[in-house]
Amino acid sequence: MSDRLRRLGLFRRKGIFESESSEATPFRVDPKLPFDSEHDERWTYEEGRISLNEDEVADIIRAHRRDSRVLMNLSNGLSEYRDFVEQNYVTELEKFRAAIDISLHQVFRSLNGIYTCLTSGVDIELTDDHIWLNNIDVMSLMRLYRLRPTSKARAYLTTFRDKLSLILQAEQSNQYHQELRQKMFHVFDELCEVLATTPTLDTPHLMSAEWGSP
Repeated sequence: MSDRLRRLGLFRRKGIFESESSEATPFRVDPKLPFDSEHDERWTYEEGRISLNEDEVADIIRAHRRDSRVLMNLSNGLSEYRDFVEQNYVTELEKFRAAIDISLHQVFRSLNGIYTCLTSGVDIELTDDHIWLNNIDVMSLMRLYRLRPTSKARAYLTTFRDKLSLILQAEQSNQYHQELRQKMFHVFDELCEVLATTPTLDTPHLMSAEWGSP
C-alpha cells in the first residue's frame, strides 16, 4: 500500500491542485475505462467501483480519512479521470459518472470532518446516520440514555449538545458542508428531545464505568 500511496500523490512534484489532461485518443473501447496519469497512477472502473493502482478508492478514503493531502490528491485524480474518460471513450457513462460522484462525495465529506475539527476543536465524523464526536457515537449514547436516564448520563449528553451547537453556529457555504450541517442539525434536535426526559435512575457507581468523563 505504501508504494501505491506514494504514487497517489504524497510526493507529486506538480502540486496538489495542478493537473494536465492526457492527449485524446477517441473511440477507444475498454470496459474498465483505464486511465494512466502522468503521476504513475492507473485508474480503472469496474462494476460501479473506482480503483487506483488496483486499490478501491473507497478503501483508500476510509484508510486516510484524516489525511487532507491524500484526500485532496484523490479529488484531483478523480476529476482528471472523469475528464479523460468523457473525452476519450464512446460508451454509456451514466454508471461511471455516478461512481465518480460517489467517490468525490466521500472525499469531500472526510475533508469536511477535518475542517470542522480544525475550526471547532471537536473531532467530528459522519458515518451513514451516525455522528461521532471525539470518537464517541452520539446516537448510541442517546439510546443508552433512553434505557438508563440518569443525571450523569444527561450531563454527558448535554456536553455533546453544547459542542454541536457551537459547530452549527459557524457559517458554511460549501454544498458538502451544508449536507453535513443538515445531518448535524438532525442529531442536535434529537439530542434536545432526548434531554427533555427527566432522569429517573441515578446509579453513579454503574454509570461511571459506562460513560467515563465528558
